[in-house]
This record gives sequence, structure tokens and C-alpha cells, in this order.
Amino acid sequence: MAEISSQSKPGRKGFSKNRITHRSTRVDLTPMVDLGFLLITFFVFTTSLNEAKGMDFLEPKKGDEKIVRESGAMTFLLSNNHRLFYYNGQFEKSKVKETNFKEVRSLIVNKKKTTELSFLMYIIKGSDSSTFGDSMNLIDEMSISAIEQGHYAEVDITKEESIFLLEAK
Repeated sequence: MAEISSQSKPGRKGFSKNRITHRSTRVDLTPMVDLGFLLITFFVFTTSLNEAKGMDFLEPKKGDEKIVRESGAMTFLLSNNHRLFYYNGQFEKSKVKETNFKEVRSLIVNKKKTTELSFLMYIIKGSDSSTFGDSMNLIDEMSISAIEQGHYAEVDITKEESIFLLEAK
């Protein structure tokens, strides 16, 4: 609690006794500290922390097949050193083109615009030397481009595609 103590100094010669006396104040801050800790405790207990959100990932299973036109399929091949290749339809060495992660969003959106949605499919294939981060970046681009799950999946790379990526180094 606050207390005010009044002490008068003894008078000096020649001064009147009705002189203003100096008062000193002392404030006890213990209740304020207690209140501060109570507020901190209240906010810590009532605040909800953000929970980690996981991204659902679609991997096709045996018998879980979707009919896709060859013109509606776009395949991405992930290679080492953050290299990214793509092709439309069936794999042919002459149809494979290289791109980068800056241009991949426009490729995804253009394919979405030119293909009927029921036949649209993006296939992601990573080589043994590709990184998990590259795969996640590509999946993020799918989410940003508003591609629904079921229209993209990660599948195993074929032997021919692996040989192509080794030769592309």
C-alpha cells in the first residue's frame, strides 16, 4: 500500500515556523507485481496455440485408377540440382522439356485451362537424386493453382524416365 510520511525539519534561525514541510511518499509495488503475474498466467492459459497442419497427399492404390485421356495428363520429372522436366501424354524423349520452379505455375494453369476437368491429371515422379523439398514445392504449386486432390498424384518413376534423367545431366 502507499504511505505518506511527513517529517518536519527543525527550523533555522530567522525563518518562521509556518514553513512548508516536505513529505516523502513510498509506494509498495508488490500488489502490482502480483496483478502482472496473474494477467500473464491468464493469457498463457487462455491462448490457444496453432496446431501443425499436415497436407493430405494422394497416392494411387491398386484398383484405384482414374481414366485419363493422354492429352489430359501432364507428368513432372524431378531430378537432381533442383532440375524439373515435364511432358504431356505418354513418355517420349523428344517430348520432354526442361523448366524451372518459377515457370511451373504457368504450365499448370495453362494445362488446367486447356483440358476438361474430368480428364485432367498431373503426375509427379521423383528420381532417386531429387529432394523432398522439390516435391513439396511442386505440390505447393498445385495448391496455389487451385488443383484439387485427385487431379495430381505422385507415382514411381519408370526405368526409361530414370535413364533419360541420367543422360540429361
